[in-house]
Amino acid sequence: MACCVKGCSSRGGRKGDKKKSLFTPRTNDMFISWYNIMCTKNVQIKKSSRICELHFKSEDIIKKDAFLQKDGTVIYVKRQKPKLKEGAIPSIFQIEKISCFQQIEHNNCQIMSYEKSVTHCENIETNLNSMEEPILSTSH
Repeated sequence: MACCVKGCSSRGGRKGDKKKSLFTPRTNDMFISWYNIMCTKNVQIKKSSRICELHFKSEDIIKKDAFLQKDGTVIYVKRQKPKLKEGAIPSIFQIEKISCFQQIEHNNCQIMSYEKSVTHCENIETNLNSMEEPILSTSH
């Protein structure tokens, strides 16, 4: 099973890579929160969808349990399987880069390249048209 987030680096599962923990929403309230967040990232999820630990803040993932001893000391034991804190929601997403490289001669200037980062791209042409001015260099 893999993370349902498009473009997630944990989806490939290359040999030798450390496996990432996968989480599913445990309650209806949790599912609704996750669903609302994922819709803004153009990802449709179901109650059975899994999202890996890369998309959660590290402080939202419980990897150790604490046990208070009779003498007052605390012992931390690594969990076999990490779990999410109550109310944790996916909040970390990679930015998808769209690059456009062109060489155009115009008035003795050569447009070398330009790029812009977007979080989601339904229409590449619209995003490319809304970019800042390209980097210009003069031709000699």
